[in-house]
Amino acid sequence: MNKEGEIDLTLARIAETIREQEEYYEHAKERIKVMYEHGSTEYIEVLLESSSTSDFFNLLEYLNKLVEYDQSILEQIERTRFEIEAYENQLVNEKKELVALQKENTKNLNTVEEYRSVKEMRSSRYRKIRI
Repeated sequence: MNKEGEIDLTLARIAETIREQEEYYEHAKERIKVMYEHGSTEYIEVLLESSSTSDFFNLLEYLNKLVEYDQSILEQIERTRFEIEAYENQLVNEKKELVALQKENTKNLNTVEEYRSVKEMRSSRYRKIRI
């Protein structure tokens, strides 16, 4: 794959990761909204209103799952942020590499042009000598 293709691939990865991050962010916003609307004391109230020990532990398990879900969303947002940074750094490096390759290519083309010029000059001299 050429450098431009690698850059395009990295740009696509950045776009996909940003889309994922926005999705996780929307989930987090929704959860924060629900928590705000119902208040953080609701967890304790729910547990205290349980009708039996079994009900208490079922509710506690449910609340633990909610907390785990919230934590996983926040972790995923952080992970995608790091991925975006890594892809952006990769993109910067690939662009630097592309510029270096373009400079090298220009240098090589100039060298070939110089050789062609010298060859034409020698051919011209040789033709003059043969005439």
